[in-house]
Amino acid sequence: MNTQKQIQTGIRLPENLIIQLKKRARNHGISFNAYVQYLLTKDVNNDIPYIDPDDKISPALLSMAGTIIVPPQEELESDPRLASVFGL
Repeated sequence: MNTQKQIQTGIRLPENLIIQLKKRARNHGISFNAYVQYLLTKDVNNDIPYIDPDDKISPALLSMAGTIIVPPQEELESDPRLASVFGL
């Protein structure tokens, strides 16, 4: 159980982002607040890799592009890390 003191705060997010986050929270069976806290904690702990969209993809990786099987859309939508790997 988390025994750390929690402080209520307000942040502004685009409406479509809130809708997507709430949908994913429901899919995971947790509250919106718990899901956002989970994502922020994972990011702070560097468990979610950040892939800069402007980074160049190595030629070796590009050569493997034909052999990579893209997961179903539903799986990509439910896993932001997986989606980032496929540039979505």
